[in-house]
Amino acid sequence: MALKEQISKNAGLLALIILVWFIGGCGASETGTTTTTTNSTSTSTSTIAKSLSSITISPSTKDLLFGGSAVFSSTANYSDSTTAPINATWSVFPTDLGQITTAGSNGLFVVTTTSAESGFVIATYNGLYAYASVSVSAP
Repeated sequence: MALKEQISKNAGLLALIILVWFIGGCGASETGTTTTTTNSTSTSTSTIAKSLSSITISPSTKDLLFGGSAVFSSTANYSDSTTAPINATWSVFPTDLGQITTAGSNGLFVVTTTSAESGFVIATYNGLYAYASVSVSAP
């Protein structure tokens, strides 16, 4: 791939990342573990907040043929090292690469392009994003 094409592709990705970051805001905190301690004279309850650290998409890369499809899943990663499936907002870049529909924490991606190209499936959740690389080729 020529240097000019590489720069062009990376510039598009950078612009997309900045746009998603700008629109999404910042991460959120969620309530974590609640602990109740009782002894002979008193009872105390404390709640430890955990924060959303990042999100991930699985698989992180996918090679597909024209007309193919793939299921991607989204997972939240929390500050206390726990993970959980999430209902992310899904998108595709470039938009002519394919379509993605939501099914719980999964996104079903269907190739709609008729030319060999590469792009990204993107999950957004509470101001955070993750992306998976998708390459489409002829059968």
